Amino acid sequence: MTAGVRIMVIVLVALAAHLGEISLYAGAYALGDRVLTVGSLGGVRIAEPLDYFYFSIVSYTSLGIGDAFPNDHLRFITGVEALNGLLLITWSATSPWDAYGHGSLALSPVVKGICKQQKDESHACERHHDARRCHSRSGNGFGVHCKDPD
Repeated sequence: MTAGVRIMVIVLVALAAHLGEISLYAGAYALGDRVLTVGSLGGVRIAEPLDYFYFSIVSYTSLGIGDAFPNDHLRFITGVEALNGLLLITWSATSPWDAYGHGSLALSPVVKGICKQQKDESHACERHHDARRCHSRSGNGFGVHCKDPD
């Protein structure tokens, strides 16, 4: 499987997972509102199942538009959904990055540049035998540890 296809599969699976989560929360809102009567949604009138789904998308993505809002115990479900959405959206945003093999900082072009600069400075110190300059400039100042400067 090519990298492009792998990324597309990851994105589509993540989208399906997000929509599944949103649907579960929409079902929980409908159940809490209509069956268990532990709370309700105020604001705009909730007339169809798609209205619960809309409210769930707004909560999951932490948009908080405010045209519909939870009352009573449904507020707790809304808070948990917003936290869950934040965590899962963030996690799924990093999946394509990892699929390309950039999960390790060692592969980052920025880190490679820092390590190359550190290697060049090290060679310059060795050539000029300037011990003070070499010791005062040890490390790269970026908190990057170059295991192998090559």
